[in-house]
Amino acid sequence: MANDVWAWCEKTNCRGRTVTVKIKWANFQISSRSRSVETAIETKDKLYEVALDLIRTVFPPQKGIRLVGVTLSNFPSPNAGGDVELPFREI
Repeated sequence: MANDVWAWCEKTNCRGRTVTVKIKWANFQISSRSRSVETAIETKDKLYEVALDLIRTVFPPQKGIRLVGVTLSNFPSPNAGGDVELPFREI
């Protein structure tokens, strides 16, 4: 799943700061774990590292797992850290 997320990151040239792992249990309950890092995740290895750390928080599982998902979010805004230039019109 992290491969698919990273492939999207490469294709769109977007990097996020928050990794979320969702787990659907055998009884259809859902748990999620998230972690934000200081700067955008720039490598597939870092994405794997954070996702695996999150998944390890539920092992050994007390019940069966039906589904696991990985997402990346908290993307920096295009104007983050820069000045915003407003259009100027003379009246």
